[in-house]
Amino acid sequence: MINIEGRDFFNLSRADAAEMIDAFLEGGNGRYDYAALPEFILVPNGSWLEDLRLRLKFIDEHRRTADEPDGLASGAGRLDLMALACELRANEQK
Repeated sequence: MINIEGRDFFNLSRADAAEMIDAFLEGGNGRYDYAALPEFILVPNGSWLEDLRLRLKFIDEHRRTADEPDGLASGAGRLDLMALACELRANEQK
């Protein structure tokens, strides 16, 4: 799922997490598989990553519809993910 040596769901930087979201939105990239983001939601972990996991889970659950059962992939979910990736990048600089 993560194609970066030495990286896993427990030691991502905010920039890494933003790139993982980008990979989901783009259908994958060389560093993260498309399925990395949905898998990340299932892995409990500590620190700011737990907050991110819960926010992603919230987006997924609250953007689901009868027509689009994948809340992350829904139009509104994708917009939420883009905003979240921008927020993560902005906070990486702090």
